[in-house]
Amino acid sequence: MKKEGIPMQTKRKRGAGFYVMISVISVFAIIAAAVAVVSVNFHSKATETRKIEITDVYISEKLKEISELTTYSFEYTNQKQITNTKELWGWELPFTTNEVNITYQGRIKAGYDVNEIKIKADNEAQKIYVALPEAKVFDNYIDLDNLEIEEKNNIFNPVHVDYATDYFDDIQNEELKKAEQSGLYERAEEQAKSLIRSLFSEFPEYTVVFR
Repeated sequence: MKKEGIPMQTKRKRGAGFYVMISVISVFAIIAAAVAVVSVNFHSKATETRKIEITDVYISEKLKEISELTTYSFEYTNQKQITNTKELWGWELPFTTNEVNITYQGRIKAGYDVNEIKIKADNEAQKIYVALPEAKVFDNYIDLDNLEIEEKNNIFNPVHVDYATDYFDDIQNEELKKAEQSGLYERAEEQAKSLIRSLFSEFPEYTVVFR
């Protein structure tokens, strides 16, 4: 009689699929590691590109873009009546009074000379310091195309158009005083600050400080 033996456990052979799975897992691991390295390097380079310093040369080039910073224009429209009477020994002569009515429009331009603006960058503190001088008037003129002159002439004291233009300086000075009282220079300063901030807007990490 044959003796019944205890069955031996046989080892299962690992098929080709097992090794394919291991290979795929290894490839994914390598790809993941590569992506992580690339991501770190990209972040590092991106950080490096953000570390831009603002130099004096850069500031000078920026300021060359605007040789004269006209930041505010004040427009005016008004009328002025001018009368003139001949005198003799300090006494006004009767029937010699003439009258000129002028209706005019004009404009006053105020701002800054860029060469007088002092700008300094502190790259460590990431601040741009700006020192503005006092605003000044660049132009004050009467628009001759919209000028109306009405004359009430007197045969004893005739008046001409040239007589009216003699008063243009007085008119411009009067309008300048009105503009100054209405905040001409304050508005010019506000506009200048806004323009200078926009000039350095490509550096959002920097703070523009006026002093």
